[in-house]
Amino acid sequence: MKYVLLLSVLCLGCLVLVSASGCLKRKSSNAAEKEFIGIAMDYIGQKWPESLNSVKGLDPIVTMKDGSCEVTFRLPKDTLGGVPVVVIDRQTKKVIHAHHTQ
Repeated sequence: MKYVLLLSVLCLGCLVLVSASGCLKRKSSNAAEKEFIGIAMDYIGQKWPESLNSVKGLDPIVTMKDGSCEVTFRLPKDTLGGVPVVVIDRQTKKVIHAHHTQ
């Protein structure tokens, strides 16, 4: 019985450590994600100024890939339309590609 309790405590401790390390990673990636969202918003404002106001209230979706970062936006449920998609080089922070979905 003592071993079961000890094992349970150890497992719980590991779970807490893993959860905490995941939170730390998430916080650091949030800063990077915010930077890429800012770059995408600047680009959208230049390329599609009429779309800038329509995406301001939408949730951004940031996908980190090998050498790039893709920023797009989630439309509200039951909404038809398109959103900009901006692909940014992760190292140079320059826009590689952009298109607008339909």
